Amino acid sequence: MKRGLLLYIAEKTGLFSELQTSTTRIAEALSVSQQSVSRLLIDLEKGGMIERKVSSGGLAIALKKKGRDQLQNEFTVLKRLFHPERKLKGKVVDGFGEGKYYIEKYKLKIKEAMGFTPFPGTLNIKTDRIKVKSFLMDVDPIKINGFATSDRSFGSIELYRVNVGGVAGAIIKPERTRHDDNVIEVIADVHLRKKMGLKENNVVELKK
Repeated sequence: MKRGLLLYIAEKTGLFSELQTSTTRIAEALSVSQQSVSRLLIDLEKGGMIERKVSSGGLAIALKKKGRDQLQNEFTVLKRLFHPERKLKGKVVDGFGEGKYYIEKYKLKIKEAMGFTPFPGTLNIKTDRIKVKSFLMDVDPIKINGFATSDRSFGSIELYRVNVGGVAGAIIKPERTRHDDNVIEVIADVHLRKKMGLKENNVVELKK
């Protein structure tokens, strides 16, 4: 709610002018109680976000630099989320040595879904998790349902088509993974590390 009030003030002031209003008017605009508005305004003032002047004529509110900076930071994040990245960069990192085993288990299903037989292994790339979400936001995943063998079960996976150094491949997102959410796994029909001469900490770029 505090963010909503700050945004309301920014919209009414154009960031730099002063808003002449009342807590009743703000409460009606935001569909909250007058008491809530009063409390939130006090919190924003104490936090250095706004300047507030109360007089017999009403209430005057202006954004301070800290408040504008807060909105700017949030705008940057939202812009990045709603305007998806066209490219994604990251550093090559070592995995847990399990890629070969799991890709072999999913191989036939991946070939059927993607049209290529994956090399038995993954290229692990460490990058920014927010940028990953932005990069994949407008890409429809291809889902492979989980299945079971005689000795164990395997979770579902999602595949996102990408291009790595001119090679068509896919980001693979397993339902079950030991990797942190800032590490993605990429598959292709070739050994990507060998083909591209990659070593740990080398920077690679993915494209859609």
